[in-house]
Amino acid sequence: MLLALMPPEPDRGGPHEIEPGEPEQSDRRAPPKSDEPIVRLMRTATRWTWVALLLMSVSLRMAGAQSDPTPRPTPNPALRADTSMRRSNVLPVLETAGFLTLLSAYDRTVHAADVQDGKKVYSTTLSSTWDHLRRQTWVHDQDPFNVNQFEHPYQGATMYGLARSSGHRFWTSLIQANAGSFIWKMAGETDPPSLNDMITTGQAGSLLGEALYRMSDLVLRDARGEKPHRLHEILAGVLSPPSAVNRRAFGERFRSQLSDTAPVTSWQLRLGATADALSHDYAAPVSLLRHDAAAEFWMSYGLPGLPGYDYARPLDYFDVQMSFLSSASNPVENVMIRGLLIGRQTAQRARSRGIWGLYGSYDYISPYLFRVSTTALSLGTTRQYWLVPGLALQGSLLGGVGYGAAGSTTVIPSTPTNAAIRDYHFGITPQALATARLIASDRIMLDAGAREYYVSGLGSDDTRGSETIFRGDIGLNVRVVGDHAFGVRFVASTRNARYGKLPDKRFSEGAFTFAYSFLGPRRFGAVKW
Repeated sequence: MLLALMPPEPDRGGPHEIEPGEPEQSDRRAPPKSDEPIVRLMRTATRWTWVALLLMSVSLRMAGAQSDPTPRPTPNPALRADTSMRRSNVLPVLETAGFLTLLSAYDRTVHAADVQDGKKVYSTTLSSTWDHLRRQTWVHDQDPFNVNQFEHPYQGATMYGLARSSGHRFWTSLIQANAGSFIWKMAGETDPPSLNDMITTGQAGSLLGEALYRMSDLVLRDARGEKPHRLHEILAGVLSPPSAVNRRAFGERFRSQLSDTAPVTSWQLRLGATADALSHDYAAPVSLLRHDAAAEFWMSYGLPGLPGYDYARPLDYFDVQMSFLSSASNPVENVMIRGLLIGRQTAQRARSRGIWGLYGSYDYISPYLFRVSTTALSLGTTRQYWLVPGLALQGSLLGGVGYGAAGSTTVIPSTPTNAAIRDYHFGITPQALATARLIASDRIMLDAGAREYYVSGLGSDDTRGSETIFRGDIGLNVRVVGDHAFGVRFVASTRNARYGKLPDKRFSEGAFTFAYSFLGPRRFGAVKW
């Protein structure tokens, strides 16, 4: 159903195919070093950034050498307690069945002409359902990238939210999201069930669903008075529609499993414009420059350092970023979520607080020339240090493995049967993440991050293929007055793709974003203890 809301991807030729009459190339000559201006620019910017940070740290340390940090205690208000510990086992089953029925009716009407392997994709019958249950022939499907890696997780988040807002905890809600995904694979489509959909719909969808559930609840908590304002209810409903439906029907009857200690949160809403410094396909003779309006939302929830706040539940800490462009061909630029699934606080020290454990993550990253998406488990830590009075350093370091997909943003022409030919690659994906955020007196924030993904041929239907993708960013935000700030950010992305005897594919992009930011009540989010 969400497919109708997404614009079609433009047809610009295949990313891995050889042009007619073009011989296969066995030699893979890398472009000269001079063809990598973005990588060199990113490295140079990173070096000068660390020099600036070092000088700033030394100067502030000299200024405050005779005094220790004097952090102020953070209020720890007791909000309304869980109204009950009740949950319904029947309600989410009925609601999920109704949701899948409506989804099937929509697809049968809107996508009635979709055909694969000579069958209408959504014209399922009892016979086709029994055939799927009996044979269990699992494949990697051919749906467009944004359908598999964004719309399916949102479908999973909806089914997760129906269970979560019926009083269930994270793990049982995850199980019910996976059960709903399995039912759809068996009875919702006539094409063979896909392994990749089970991973993204159930697992990525649950991470997305829990983050949306908690943000929706936070909006209602922030409301003044006994009853939330109408605008708070609307925003909470937009964030988590399943929660809004059950809250409207049953009130607070099933609200449970959230801490009564308000988490430390920090968020920003950014509005601005992007300008590509360089978008380069090394197989093409020219570079491409692009300009788009941009909107981005970023939130950190449950930052470490607050006395009395524990990490007993999945996603008691999470970080989420969502970015949207005015581009008709690529409106969702990225959705990135990481959250602590199982972990605890580290030893508390005078100048530092932290958490560590097992993190779950869902990333959907789609620059102009290529894209990558993964669902992963990682070991890692998130910490904050008070370097000197008024200067805080926050950061995360994660390393793990997941299941990912990567490829170009082009589309391979359809076959005579109108069945899509997938233009991206699945595979087991080792990955790593490092972020750092320097906050000076709640006036200036300098942040940087680096992510790398290796989408291997293991667990893929194309064992010859692999993709290595790097994404780095650095940004500066300056608070002007109150909760208003202005900033600039530079994001660099590179892709190296290898597919057997085909020529290697190499792309790089660099984009500046100039934006106005509206800050949350904690502004840049340095935690005082």
